[in-house]
Amino acid sequence: MAAHARRVVSGVANHSNGGERVSTAMPVSAAKRDGVRRGRRVRHRKTRNSSIELLRIIAMLMITAHHYLLGSDIYLMTQPFGISKVLLETFLYSGGKIGVVVFFAISAWYLSEHSTIRSSLRRVWILERELLFWGVTCLTVGVVLVPHDVTATVIIKSVFPLLSDSWWYATAYCVFLLMLPCLAPALRMLGRQRHAYLAVTMFLLWTVLQGFVPVFAVGLHGGDFLSFVYLYILMTYYRWYMRPMSVRNAWIMLVAGYVLILCSVVAGGLIYHYTGNMAKIQTVLLSTEYKLPTMMVGFALFVLFINNEFYSRTINFIATSAFSVYLITDHPIIYKYIWHGMLSLSRFYDSPFVVFIVIGVVIAFYGVCLVLDHIRLGLFRVTVDRHRGRWFDRLWDHATASRIGQSVQHDGVAKNG
Repeated sequence: MAAHARRVVSGVANHSNGGERVSTAMPVSAAKRDGVRRGRRVRHRKTRNSSIELLRIIAMLMITAHHYLLGSDIYLMTQPFGISKVLLETFLYSGGKIGVVVFFAISAWYLSEHSTIRSSLRRVWILERELLFWGVTCLTVGVVLVPHDVTATVIIKSVFPLLSDSWWYATAYCVFLLMLPCLAPALRMLGRQRHAYLAVTMFLLWTVLQGFVPVFAVGLHGGDFLSFVYLYILMTYYRWYMRPMSVRNAWIMLVAGYVLILCSVVAGGLIYHYTGNMAKIQTVLLSTEYKLPTMMVGFALFVLFINNEFYSRTINFIATSAFSVYLITDHPIIYKYIWHGMLSLSRFYDSPFVVFIVIGVVIAFYGVCLVLDHIRLGLFRVTVDRHRGRWFDRLWDHATASRIGQSVQHDGVAKNG
């Protein structure tokens, strides 16, 4: 009896690279109940939270609206001061960097718990195929529609999108993924106190000093992988050590962030209106993803949506193409063709409904890109995604089976041990 009791008490589930082993020393009925609960949790993890997927869609609409205003044939900052100008800058132009914070925060949240060298490299491999497809496709469209815009630089950026920084977010994110297998364990080893010191130091240097005083430059330029490292350090500290922010506080942060943006836009607009100088000061707090207002609004939106959970097949379907909307509309040729030419803002900037027109155009283009991307997904399903990542898996197995790969793995195990 004593031996049997010890076996029951010591029943555990051991997880390893080889799989999962579960003790069966519990009564059958309890095992069934546990299996049902465990099964529900597994299905729950595999089902995308539509609240987060909806946030992806909103973030991409914000980013696209920013690109529309930034790439237009008129420079929004130098337009006469007025209500439409203030609304466009405050709620649509600001969406560029806010959307970046939101989009990356979603990735950082799920990458903060588990990351390996293999999984990170596999993500880069999978993403590169999508970049290459849209790079070559947009280049082909450019050759047909605007051949005079197809330069040697555009060709290189389209054929080698990741290495040529054709889409800065994609390149920065992939570089971040390459660093992640070392970054995440290093942050864990720092512990709470040193992690807090690192986060506070970065926040004071880059978001407070460099963020509010344009003449200060203390090492963070924005628009590269270092911004993602910074945001990841903040997000992991919040997830690992801090109490979740309440919905009430998230709303306060959201409103406060937009108030700061509004004050910046109005003050900068009045300065330019009366002096004719310093047009860029209107958006000085919106220029990079580490600025305080953009981080406040982006993080508040993330908290509000992460606190909700529901499932919608329609939302998840629409969200699958969110990143492709960015790739299509921000390709150098397509960007100039649609935002600067076909749908130039000057055509209806004087309309009292210009804000709603911009929103409508952005939503319509999201719909067009959604259709195009699902055509791509259909082509991928019958070609490269028939065995998704199989080529990478073969290369990885070959590399790890080599003498160098085994040596690296042995050294890593020895050091960790």
